[in-house]
Amino acid sequence: MKVIWGGTFDPVHNGHVELAKQLVDVLNIDHVYLMPCFKAVHKDNVSASPAQRLEMLRLATQKHRELFLDEREIQKQSASYTYDSLSELRKELGSDSLTFVMGTDSLISFPDWYRAKDIHELANIIIVHRPTSSFQLDEKDASLLVSMKIKQLCTLGFSLVEKPHNLKESKSGKLLSLELTAMDISSSNIRYLINKHEKITHLVDHDVSD
Repeated sequence: MKVIWGGTFDPVHNGHVELAKQLVDVLNIDHVYLMPCFKAVHKDNVSASPAQRLEMLRLATQKHRELFLDEREIQKQSASYTYDSLSELRKELGSDSLTFVMGTDSLISFPDWYRAKDIHELANIIIVHRPTSSFQLDEKDASLLVSMKIKQLCTLGFSLVEKPHNLKESKSGKLLSLELTAMDISSSNIRYLINKHEKITHLVDHDVSD
């Protein structure tokens, strides 16, 4: 099973790295691939350039042998559509299992993604729960919103499974919701601290901070 985590990583922080390492353990796999986008279609507030975000990911993952980078969206140098990247990966993998990882923050906009209704034919999805502070909602409202969006994914062709091994057994079309130990860190808060000339060394890898 190949597991891909896509995102802007603006910047990559300790929470990203820790969750990716937990995924390796929970899924009992050798690697997780982090795939930074070149240009985020659903975000217009990306601060770092694609080259900077890629370099920060290299620095943050260089000490972790289980974390690899997938640079295909950066190399394209065009708007990044998850459907297109997963289509490429599906051709590369044949009938092997492919799983795409997203946080609950990305889950909210997923139904509006390019060809969202066709993605179940290409990959499974893992939803990693982010701290409720990511939604600017209280815990109850955030939980209800996530539940609603997961049900909406099921109307887009996904079927909910409860165990990680169910993903390995399926080429695509399965949906797994995971409650991992998430650090309450956000890239937006890190950018805010940088603008305020405050320390971020407790939130990101030392080399990334530099």
